[in-house]
Amino acid sequence: EGFANQPATTTDAAGKSTLLLPRAAPITLICALKPSVGFDYTLFWLGNAAQVHSDPYHMAADFQGPMAFVLNGARSVTVHAADQNGRPLAGADVQPWYLTKPRKGGFAGLSGMHEFSQLTDANGNATFAYIPVDNVGQIDFWVTLDHYERKFWTYDPHGPTSIVAATPRRLVTVTGRVVDERGRPVGGAAISVGGDGTQLDNDFRATVQSQSNGTFSIDVNPEEYYMFLARE
Repeated sequence: EGFANQPATTTDAAGKSTLLLPRAAPITLICALKPSVGFDYTLFWLGNAAQVHSDPYHMAADFQGPMAFVLNGARSVTVHAADQNGRPLAGADVQPWYLTKPRKGGFAGLSGMHEFSQLTDANGNATFAYIPVDNVGQIDFWVTLDHYERKFWTYDPHGPTSIVAATPRRLVTVTGRVVDERGRPVGGAAISVGGDGTQLDNDFRATVQSQSNGTFSIDVNPEEYYMFLARE
């Protein structure tokens, strides 16, 4: 989280560039990419004395370069978003969760880095042309769209297709009413909602306030177990 306004630059004809970074800001990842050419990255140690330096690939927290990135080939992966009736979903925000190359000491976490997200077109498609040909393991793509559950779908580089079918379900509206011990409506109560299902990192958390007549309404992910807690 907290990747807003990341410093970025473009290489010149010789493939070189200078990236200016805030002196006090901790750097965890620097990456380079060009669609249809490739993606590469370098990870950094956090500068925490308690952190175990368990591999030779991370750079020191105060490393200033020079750095070399190798774009050694890319493949295109298309995420196709459609509803439960097969109708394409345009305007959905799609983003790879992480990419993993060999001999890097870990994965490149892309969550929150808006440069890596795309909106689906009128046909429900978002194509990512920089997926490394040597990516290790599967890749999860988050799909986010108003009024639909936020969920990820997995791409297998060793599978038979480069198309990921994403079918997010519409949110379900839950209504209720808050009353006191005498059955009188309680307005302005905070209702905390917590839900969980079978998928990793797809738990639901939200808070809504009751109206003056004690009623409330909230849209939640389908097919999850929920707990509702009301307090004034």
